[in-house]
Amino acid sequence: MNKRNSKTVMIFTSVICLVLAGSIIYLLVGTLRLNRETRALDEQFAQEQEKTRETIDKLKEQEAAIDTETADISEPEPSPTPESLLVSILDCLQGETLKESSLYMDNPGIYFTAQQIFDGDEIYQRAESRINPDKSGLSLSELRYLKMPYYNIKGEIQVGEMVVKASVSQEVLDGCLELFRQKQQIVSMNLEDHIWIEEDDAVSIIEKLKS
Repeated sequence: MNKRNSKTVMIFTSVICLVLAGSIIYLLVGTLRLNRETRALDEQFAQEQEKTRETIDKLKEQEAAIDTETADISEPEPSPTPESLLVSILDCLQGETLKESSLYMDNPGIYFTAQQIFDGDEIYQRAESRINPDKSGLSLSELRYLKMPYYNIKGEIQVGEMVVKASVSQEVLDGCLELFRQKQQIVSMNLEDHIWIEEDDAVSIIEKLKS
């Protein structure tokens, strides 16, 4: 009986040992497999990181090349905006120099103006000795004060002025506008020397400006 029990204990112990050994082997195999998978994932992650770094380096090189090309290109001067352009010449002083970039050069006619002269106003006070009705024999309503841009002998645009008869004022403005478009240089156009109230012919006034 004791021999039978001993044999049974030995068999049971052997079975347990086999089970434990199997379990240990299974765990070892699983651990080895997990280690291999972990190493494979680490290698894959390292490869992805390397690809990412290469991509970043290429993007930086492209960005640097773009910056270099941009630096080599000179920026054009900004075109004038409507807000920066002069809409009227009336507030400009006689002889004031203007830049083409400040004017509506595609429609310069807006700067060629004619104004009626009134007794006591600033224009009358400046030219009274020449346009006084008692001296000129002409009423102020028969005269017009013209203000316009013109090209001086240096090729610069200046503000000019003159007084002419109202009957020829529009023709004089048209003629002066044509000279301006042609960039015809004029020696001067100031009020002191350009009061032409004896002239009845706009053409003669334009010719005098050109001479």
